[in-house]
Amino acid sequence: PNQLFGWDSQEEVVKLSEIKRSQKVIDKTPRFEIYDRSEWAKFSRRKSITTLTGFLYIVEIGDLVKIGKSINPYGRVVNLKVVFENYGDKRIGLCAISEEHKNYTMNEKILHKYFAKDRIPKSELFKIDFHTAIKEIENGWTGIKVS
Repeated sequence: PNQLFGWDSQEEVVKLSEIKRSQKVIDKTPRFEIYDRSEWAKFSRRKSITTLTGFLYIVEIGDLVKIGKSINPYGRVVNLKVVFENYGDKRIGLCAISEEHKNYTMNEKILHKYFAKDRIPKSELFKIDFHTAIKEIENGWTGIKVS
């Protein structure tokens, strides 16, 4: 194959297989890890290593769900805790953090559009069940993809 395709070395074959692997990644729904309050420290070090990548987060806030994006999900969830628990009457419950990916901003917009019928006007809060939202995302119904 090296002679047939004009590759000089095995190195070119490896590069081709890496391209094929990266193309497969584009077709998958981002994986989420779910944490309860006692487990927040487990994702405290998760920060984007570049401004090109980030995370989606879904946070249970009382009977509502907040869907957002961040390059520092731990900092964002702690900030939400302060706002909703100290200045509101809502308690943060479960928190889902996506794997790091490039199109996290577009995916946030897609999720907001997908759950629009459940959205509280002029907010990023949705009147949906946390587990239902995660199930719909992980089953691929929302249409978000990793790239």
